[in-house]
Parts: sequence; C-alpha cells; structure tokens
Amino acid sequence: MEFATGIPQLLKGEVTENVGTRVDSHSLRQPLGVVAGITPFNFPAMVPMWMFPVALACGNCFVLKPSERDPSTALRMAEWLTEAGLPDGVFQVVQGDKEAVDALLHSPGDRPTKAPADKPASASTVAAAAMRRTVRTA
Repeated sequence: MEFATGIPQLLKGEVTENVGTRVDSHSLRQPLGVVAGITPFNFPAMVPMWMFPVALACGNCFVLKPSERDPSTALRMAEWLTEAGLPDGVFQVVQGDKEAVDALLHSPGDRPTKAPADKPASASTVAAAAMRRTVRTA
C-alpha cells in the first residue's frame, strides 16, 4: 500500500523533444479499466493488498476473487474501503470456486488478471487467462 501512495509520480506522461530529426516522443499513461485478482487461501489479506492498491491508484476498478476457503477477509476489506469513501463498484468481491474463476477469465473484454502461479490449479488458471488477456503472476 505504501508504494501505491507514491504512484502519482510514476504515472506522469513524458515528452521528449528531438529524439530524432524532427521527431518528438510523447507518452501518456491511462487506466486499463477493470483489473481482476485471484488470490490463494494462505494469505487472505496480504496477497490482495499487493494487488488492489496499485490497480486503484492507477485509476482502475478491481474485482477480487478470494479463495473459497476464507471469503470473509475480502468482504471485510471491501467494507473498509467503502467506509473510507471509495465509490461503489470500484472494488468488488466475487465469491465462488473454479466456476467463478472461469467466469472471470472468460468474460468479454480484455481484463488484466493477476494470480499466484505456485500450484497446479493456479498454473492452469494463469494458462487459461494468458490465452485471452494480460496475466501477471504474483
């Protein structure tokens, strides 16, 4: 979360003049839209907190799919974010098992997805997501 609080400095666009003969370079950073995070059971608060602060600080909405073994931690985090003034719909929690994960991964649009890839089931999740969209492993 500390990194996310300093992220505005990293989000600035850049203008570089004269990178070539009569050529200037402009970069503009824009939000991706909706980012999904699929998290394991063993660190129900820590792993999501690696994911959603950066996504939110970059102007994205975040959909968290926690492990079905510990669903209450994600709901509590959603409550805290609402109490802190985060607008409705910016942080959402989706509960369920593999079917919920598959629904997230196969929904329309390009949704960047982040999931731990240290277990065979997680590896298949990452492989399925990689076939359709951007995937980063935690």
